[in-house]
Amino acid sequence: MPAIYGGLGAILGILIGAAVVYYLIRPQVEQKVAAVERELEERRTLTEKETTEILEISRQEAQQIRLEAEKTIERRYQDLARAEERVDRRSENLDKQVKKMEHREAVLNKRQSRLDKRQNRLETIEQERRQELEQIAALTSEEAKQLL
Repeated sequence: MPAIYGGLGAILGILIGAAVVYYLIRPQVEQKVAAVERELEERRTLTEKETTEILEISRQEAQQIRLEAEKTIERRYQDLARAEERVDRRSENLDKQVKKMEHREAVLNKRQSRLDKRQNRLETIEQERRQELEQIAALTSEEAKQLL
């Protein structure tokens, strides 16, 4: 029997030891767990706050980038519009110059045509006079007097 008492005593000692450890250490463990949970909650709250701040900053930066891009695009459209206006003006000026040149060419062609006709008439008259002179040169002085 003493062995039973010894075994029961050991079991009872273990149970009492476990109860003492449970009741003495449990509050310390619970405090540590609570402290860790508080720290985790604080970190979670801080992380959420930082995440919210980062998201807001990102939104603001994205908005700023979008606005700058829109301004750049608007400036480029304006530059293109001005360039297009310059090209249109140059094209109009070139068209006017071409029309002037065509008009000048037409005027010069008419002048040349008149000059060519006059040249032809003068050549014809010159040829006729040459023939007359040849005829007169072939006449004797007597025949020339009669013609006069």
